[in-house]
Amino acid sequence: MKKTFSMMILLFMVLFSVAQEGSNAQKSGAVAGRLGAYGGVNFANIVGDGDENNKTLTGFQLGLMYRLYSPGDLLSIWIEPGYNAIGAKSEESFEDQTFTSSVNLGYIKIPVLARFQAQNGLFGDVGVQPQFLVSAKAKFDGESEDIKDEINGFDFGIPFGVGYEYNKKVGIRAGYYLGLSNLIKDGGSDFQAFNRVFSVRLHFRF
Repeated sequence: MKKTFSMMILLFMVLFSVAQEGSNAQKSGAVAGRLGAYGGVNFANIVGDGDENNKTLTGFQLGLMYRLYSPGDLLSIWIEPGYNAIGAKSEESFEDQTFTSSVNLGYIKIPVLARFQAQNGLFGDVGVQPQFLVSAKAKFDGESEDIKDEINGFDFGIPFGVGYEYNKKVGIRAGYYLGLSNLIKDGGSDFQAFNRVFSVRLHFRF
């Protein structure tokens, strides 16, 4: 967890530095970036072989957003690094008892999004999202086991979403992440599993 927070602080310092440069560029007449922050709820699952008992796991996301490029009012390119808590849970019944287990995955994500925004504040976006595994735990009956060695350290997928932003300051977004990378290390084609995440988040632009 300390490593995760250290990486988040480093990302914040980098984006703050870029934002300062953007502010100076705006004063000289160039198009400047805009810095913001976001946080929200993830409703995650893992699909693939043996997912019949999988259920939605509730997690969270926190991060920063920075506008890299904007040729006009309708189109902009954003980078939105942050922390992603996702995974899945499952339930199995045996002799009238239900047992619940979960896989909890923590990632540093670095999505890059193309956003199309209307004058009335509605927007839609789509992009690419690489993310890097920082924690992986399997939990069952109150016990927790580290399974990071069994999960691929890199995940890649397609994020897309729609939302509304008021006065280019405060916004809400509903999004979906379609994972394309097999989560199982050395799984090959014999056993495959992929991240799927529906999320709702709020953001504020400074």
